[in-house]
Amino acid sequence: MLSAEFWEEQYRKLFEVLARNSAKAARAGLKDGAEQLGIEIDFSLLNEYVVAWVQANCAEVARTITKTSMDAFIGKYEEWATQGAPLRSLIKELKENYGHKAKVIAVTETTRAFAYGNLAVFRHEGVEAIRWNTAEDELVCEICAPLAGTTAAMSVGFPEGIVAPPAHPNCRCWITPVIPEREAISGEELEAEELAIEEN
Repeated sequence: MLSAEFWEEQYRKLFEVLARNSAKAARAGLKDGAEQLGIEIDFSLLNEYVVAWVQANCAEVARTITKTSMDAFIGKYEEWATQGAPLRSLIKELKENYGHKAKVIAVTETTRAFAYGNLAVFRHEGVEAIRWNTAEDELVCEICAPLAGTTAAMSVGFPEGIVAPPAHPNCRCWITPVIPEREAISGEELEAEELAIEEN
């Protein structure tokens, strides 16, 4: 059976990969958030918060994944040993299980880090509400479809305790700030367009 040192090494490697890539995604989220607000921001002001969040989030995710993987591996190993199946069947099953999970983890944690970067900028700039956005395609799931276009106070979040994407593994959603002045202008522009259509 694999040793505790093996699993600790897996945790360390996973943490390093998650932290490196989550930091990139969070910085991209900071930049995107600033662009959505139409502002320039000194990212060094927010960097310490983002770095602290990345470290804490990735440590928790890596520890959970390592524990889950260890438990799953032990279960598969014991099942394989009991059945007396050839080694290649165990290798095949482990590859099938973990190959897919790697992609799910990558998509989910990138989405989470990007949204955190957005939230950090929005909070810093006093944004009070955010809007949930989906890709509006056939892949939108039953969890995210009802959230599409809904708004939530930054201090409250969305239903079911969801603060921001991801709402589930493999979530592709994103948030945008609700800015009352822009909402009013958009409404006025829409009314003007509708009036112009009626007049023609």
